[in-house]
Amino acid sequence: MARQGRLSGLPQVGRVNWVFVAVGIVGALWILRDIFMAVLVPRAIDDEWRISVWFARFGWRFWRSVLTRMQPIERREELAGSVAPLMFVLLVGIWLCGLVLAYGLAFYGLRDQLQPVPHSFGAAIYYAGTGVLTIGYGDYVAVGAGARAVSLFAAASGLGTVAITIAFLFLVIGAFADRERFVVVFDSRAGAPPSGLALLETYAKLDMLSELPDLLRDSQSWIADVLNSHLAYPILMSFRSSHRDESWVAALGALLDAAALLVTVIEGEQSGEARLLLDVGMHLTHDLASYFVLPEVETGATQEQFAVVCARLKSAGFRVKDGENVWQEFYALRRTYARTLAGIGQRWLTATAQLVGERTALPGHAS
Repeated sequence: MARQGRLSGLPQVGRVNWVFVAVGIVGALWILRDIFMAVLVPRAIDDEWRISVWFARFGWRFWRSVLTRMQPIERREELAGSVAPLMFVLLVGIWLCGLVLAYGLAFYGLRDQLQPVPHSFGAAIYYAGTGVLTIGYGDYVAVGAGARAVSLFAAASGLGTVAITIAFLFLVIGAFADRERFVVVFDSRAGAPPSGLALLETYAKLDMLSELPDLLRDSQSWIADVLNSHLAYPILMSFRSSHRDESWVAALGALLDAAALLVTVIEGEQSGEARLLLDVGMHLTHDLASYFVLPEVETGATQEQFAVVCARLKSAGFRVKDGENVWQEFYALRRTYARTLAGIGQRWLTATAQLVGERTALPGHAS
């Protein structure tokens, strides 16, 4: 009798709607898996059933449609520089809102284990939000074992998501800084927008051709870092350089153009590092094209432009091969990577490398 008296003083829990509970728990686990894969797994995971993958592939398309309608170009570039940070905030917000919705479904199925009982789905969402955001006003209290367990998981999920995304932000900013440091230094060698021809002319003019293999070797490491970081953290594709005529896409294109010229056009220069650079660079373009489903855009390089390139190389002191097959070989090699880089430039509205570039494209650049 005494035991029955003590039990009668406890809150009584009613039935559980296991359908809502199961859907909510599965949804929360799906979102937490996406956060784990996107932040903690440092590699590309091509999973069509992930929020972050959808967001990376299609989120930019909306902003691109907005940006392409904006005039003047300076205003468009200013807004484009803010899109990537905004997309990062939106992705974190989507994750948190998804967790609140998922746990709200679970709590709605467990509503009889809450006091007072939330009689609407909105009230269950509210309680889930206070749990995920660890606010805990106390106007709803979990009294059943199931509701208490889900409440603890919701609070842990919210805290973990915020902590992980802060670390994620520092990872993204660090990778962006490493990428842009090379781009800024490379700008002084290849112009802005850069070109492989301007790079070779600069090294010839400054009597630095003996150091060119070192640049190509260091560039291979930079390309490998860009490949790893941009596949592991796809949102980096949306981060733009601080200057309008600079971009990592243009820097990569100029490097590959210089390597292609060394391999197919120029005689008497070491081409080993150039061949290795082409292998690494085409690895990057192939993987990015596959992951982001990029279009291949023709670059419009012509034989007349190639004749200008050859003439300027000769003027710089290089020995240039003769024959119609030289143009064909260079064109075929350049086409393997240039079309994908042009597709990246078209998708993300970034500057791309010029086959025939100018050293003074930006004010303040040394001639």
